[in-house]
Amino acid sequence: MVRKGFTILGLLLVLSVVAVIFYLGYFSYYSVYNYVRVQAQLNASVQNLFFLLVDARREAVVRDVPVCVKFDGSTFLVFPDADLDGTPDGNTISSFTIGDSVEVFLKDANNEDHFENFEFYTYEGLFLKKEDELVSYQNFEINLSVKGFSKTLRVKNSLPEVLE
Repeated sequence: MVRKGFTILGLLLVLSVVAVIFYLGYFSYYSVYNYVRVQAQLNASVQNLFFLLVDARREAVVRDVPVCVKFDGSTFLVFPDADLDGTPDGNTISSFTIGDSVEVFLKDANNEDHFENFEFYTYEGLFLKKEDELVSYQNFEINLSVKGFSKTLRVKNSLPEVLE
C-alpha cells in the first residue's frame, strides 16, 4: 500500500525551518530599520543646525547687529542681541527643537565640553564668544548623538561644515 502526502513530522520540520528563517529576517529588518531611522534623525538635526548657523551669520551681516545662537537643552534659538546679555532684543529670527533622544554638546578650541546650555554670537561674519568682552570663537564643534551614533558640525574659521 502506497501512501501519498506528508508525514506530520516532515510538516513540523518544514514549518520549524520556515519559522526560524522568518524570525531571523524580522530582526535583521528591525535592526536596519532602527539604523536608518536614527541616521535620518541625526541628518535632519545636523542639517537644521547647519542652516541655523548660516542664517545667523547672514542676519548679523544684514542687520549689522550681533546675533546670539543659544542652546537651552532642547531648543536652538537665533535672535538679535545688541547688548550681549543672552536675551532677545527683538523677535527670534529662527529656532528648532531637537528630539528628546538627541544629545548635544559643544567642544571649543580648548577641548572644553559644554553640555545642555551654551551660547555664542556672530557678528560681521565671525563667530564670537562673550567672556569679559567678545573674543574670537572661530573654531569649535557641535556634536549630536543618538543611541551610539553621532554627527559633528564643525565651525572652522567661522565657516560651518558637516563632518561625515
